[in-house]
Amino acid sequence: MNAEQLAAAIDAESTIDDERVVTEILARIESDKFCAGIYLVDDVVTEAAPMVRYMQEQRWSRDRVREYCKERNWKIAIVWEIKRRKPD
Repeated sequence: MNAEQLAAAIDAESTIDDERVVTEILARIESDKFCAGIYLVDDVVTEAAPMVRYMQEQRWSRDRVREYCKERNWKIAIVWEIKRRKPD
């Protein structure tokens, strides 16, 4: 897929009704002692590195993760975010 095709696909996906879209996010959490990844689907942690597995087990929301990281002075950044059409 070339850059033009990718841009067209992204534009097409962004016009889908919100109810029919799944948002997937890969985020990176960094502290002085570790670096860990979490994967969110529709703003809920569904997979997490062992160091932060409790976020997955308790199905933390994106907002809860953000606040928790802020309280501990951890850095959090989105590695990538994609919106996909929900399967029919």
